[in-house]
Amino acid sequence: YLFFYDETEHSREINYKTINSNNYYDNFITGIIGWKETDNEEIEKKYLGFEKEYENRKNSDGELKSQTMNNSDFKYGFASLNKNKIDFYEKLISLYDEKVINYFSISSKMEFVISQLLENYNRPEVNTNLMKYSLIKAINMYKPEKVISAIYNSPETFLSELRLFLQDRIIKNQSNIDLKSRENSSYEELLYAIDGIDQLKSLDWTYFTSFEGFKKLLDEMGINDYNLKIDQEGKSMTLNSAKFVGLKNATEEDSKKYVGIRMADMFVGILSKFMKSFHREICLNMRLAGGLSIFSKISRKY
Repeated sequence: YLFFYDETEHSREINYKTINSNNYYDNFITGIIGWKETDNEEIEKKYLGFEKEYENRKNSDGELKSQTMNNSDFKYGFASLNKNKIDFYEKLISLYDEKVINYFSISSKMEFVISQLLENYNRPEVNTNLMKYSLIKAINMYKPEKVISAIYNSPETFLSELRLFLQDRIIKNQSNIDLKSRENSSYEELLYAIDGIDQLKSLDWTYFTSFEGFKKLLDEMGINDYNLKIDQEGKSMTLNSAKFVGLKNATEEDSKKYVGIRMADMFVGILSKFMKSFHREICLNMRLAGGLSIFSKISRKY
């Protein structure tokens, strides 16, 4: 089998400026596509034909990249598309047929940050996973500037800023308590639980999650004989992560030389555009309406 990796919506350095930029999107998306080596010639021929048909969409380097897809293409779902764009996307999607294995991984950047904050957190009465979920959801929905700034610029003030933010939301929610009662309950529990969070140590991005998932897919499918080609990024951080989780025969390659890498780029590109469209619509039409209890069932008995 031959597999090819690419990624999108990536911030190689996660910081306050990154998370507050106008084009920031919380999800980091990776994609791996592949096929049997015996199908390689047929699949490459089909994709090269597609690229030739859309020469006018290629960039200055002569590559057809996912940047050719505009966020506005999916502003109102498929209803946004004119006939020419519908033809383009239909032909693109048809290339990923039953002979092509499609794998993708979606990770929240804020989850990555909060996970590091809670790395050494240990209170038996608190469900850390639900605590993490509630914090991520609150920060991503309301984007409290002082809390986000503290994570990166002054970690020693993070807890105090988080407390102030939660207390402020609880007060503001009183004006619509019928809708926000569950959220307030969740935030009151968070105020109790955040004691004991250690200061943030590192914000270096890692890629283990996406490759761990891919390794599980290979195991499920019983695939042992394969090559994985990763889009070249310079510092080999992605390649090293793949090797660390146990993926073999992995190399960094130039997308100009491999149709599969370009197909992986287009694959994650269309996923990203759809998800960003959904995200914008959700943010326009709803606000955080509830929360989950972060306390274990055992502690609730008492």
